[in-house]
Amino acid sequence: MSADTPEMVEPFQAVARRVGGMLQRPVVSYANGRQITITFAPQDALGQGTP
Repeated sequence: MSADTPEMVEPFQAVARRVGGMLQRPVVSYANGRQITITFAPQDALGQGTP
């Protein structure tokens, strides 16, 4: 999916927030001007990583 304009980035970020809320897990979204990637946050961000 394309996120090549500022107008398209916000809807994708809204989807990422909704997915995180539905899964009750943090997600991270990255936009590079051509596409957006939504992925799970690293386990360290959850406070469950190894020290």
